[in-house]
Amino acid sequence: MKKVVSHKGVAGYGLLLSLSGFAGLALIAVIDHATGIFFPLQFSHTINRSVFFTILFLGLSPIILWLLTLKVSVNKSYLISKSLFGRREIPVVTISEISISNGTGWIPFSGYNLILYFEEDEGMAITNTFFWNSHNLTKAILEVAINANPSVSIDPVLIDTYGFPPYGIFTNFK
Repeated sequence: MKKVVSHKGVAGYGLLLSLSGFAGLALIAVIDHATGIFFPLQFSHTINRSVFFTILFLGLSPIILWLLTLKVSVNKSYLISKSLFGRREIPVVTISEISISNGTGWIPFSGYNLILYFEEDEGMAITNTFFWNSHNLTKAILEVAINANPSVSIDPVLIDTYGFPPYGIFTNFK
């Protein structure tokens, strides 16, 4: 296998659907406040409620767009993260530590949320909770990180869950 690419799963689409529903209701409330066409009985009759729904809509929109554009891919030399906020391409030889995020742990039907630390760069969070192939993605990250840098520090929970590489994801790895 040449690279492992993330695919959104049930948790990602469920969150996306609920956030889109809230954003849609907020947009309806804002339009209704301005025109009164949806709820003639003055459902959103106060300015405070309209401002609240406007802020809610504007706050949820970037999260929805981030979730729609989120993608992580791993190959033998690079870890690539793409989203609404940009693209990061990190050489795997610079990974110095792989840990799991505190507080989230393992969520059913998904994987651990990873935090990657690099030698001379800021860390990167991999939100595996939204991907249906999160276990394969985690194994790929562990495999390339250890093969590129055997002294990488790995969270013991990940070692207990997946064991030590190789996992056979990158079959022709040298």
